[in-house]
Amino acid sequence: MSSICFLLLPPLVISQEVSDALFDYHSVRSEQSVTEGNSGKWEGESLSMEGRSRIQDMVNFGPQWSGGSHLLWDGDIGESMNTSFRISAAGKHRITMVLTKAPDYGIFNINFNGEPILKNIDLYSEKVELANLINLGEFNLAAGIQRLEFVLSGANVKAHPFRKTGYLMGVDYLVAKNLEPKKPIKEVRSSPPPINDSVSFEEVQPLLQKYCYECHGAGKKVKGKVNLKEMESRAKFSQQVEISRLGAEAVSFGEMPPKKSEQPSAEEKRKISDFLNRIVDEYARENTILEPVIMRRFNRYEYNNAVRDLLQLRGDIYPLPEKSIRGESHFNPASGVMPRSVRVSNRTLGKNQVRSE
Repeated sequence: MSSICFLLLPPLVISQEVSDALFDYHSVRSEQSVTEGNSGKWEGESLSMEGRSRIQDMVNFGPQWSGGSHLLWDGDIGESMNTSFRISAAGKHRITMVLTKAPDYGIFNINFNGEPILKNIDLYSEKVELANLINLGEFNLAAGIQRLEFVLSGANVKAHPFRKTGYLMGVDYLVAKNLEPKKPIKEVRSSPPPINDSVSFEEVQPLLQKYCYECHGAGKKVKGKVNLKEMESRAKFSQQVEISRLGAEAVSFGEMPPKKSEQPSAEEKRKISDFLNRIVDEYARENTILEPVIMRRFNRYEYNNAVRDLLQLRGDIYPLPEKSIRGESHFNPASGVMPRSVRVSNRTLGKNQVRSE
């Protein structure tokens, strides 16, 4: 059947120029990753893109490209590739970068923040490979946007023109290392402030005698096996902290004294509960060792299991597998910088995505 169809179809002729335009792998745009600027490193594909800049997947050329892709640009001699990155802290920085070399790559002059710094960087090579690390120099930088310009000044005599007149360049990654000495972090250890006994035992004892001793000490029968009459000092309450805790709760919630008994005033209740609560607080400070609590979000599986257990569900709420872990994070709140672009997509569009900057 395929041979019959082949015979019926007229021959299709495509010129070389149209063929290059249709199947130009240099024009394929990959997905932009998120900057790693808070660590001092920017992937080329994370730098700002202007004009004919785009992302090219480099996995097919080998594993040596950081992040598996780079920033690709093409232009004619005299044109420039412009990009930028952001420095969060002012000070002295050393700027280094790694570029890509290939048979159709040109010779470039590099300007940094409007000043020429390097000339005649020849990116020609017989094969597609990484160039050696380039040291742009050390600069005193203000915090904020830093601009890089790569001016296409010419080409190696062995280089093959891209689309007859132009040449390419690629940026794998850039590092801006902060050379300012780090300020030592002073560890501050402070003991908890002493408890201020705003209500003393001498103030509380008459109130306990008036409202509590009848059931807990003065009567023939001691209720709850709690004899407050024997608690003759503040130290006695500290030694029996559980009684102090239960007493504070009973008075605070109005459970004691019983409703049929004479009731203390609001101020008297406050004094009794404040005295007992301070006894409990003091004991907790001196005898409890609290481990540091690490706060973090549940991952997908922990959240799935928690919801399933709490709601007593039989199945998983996430039937699909977890996303594969990537080398680049998406939005890192610790950087304090909002992402440069937001990408949204839906099932109808499939791989077609809309990017808003």
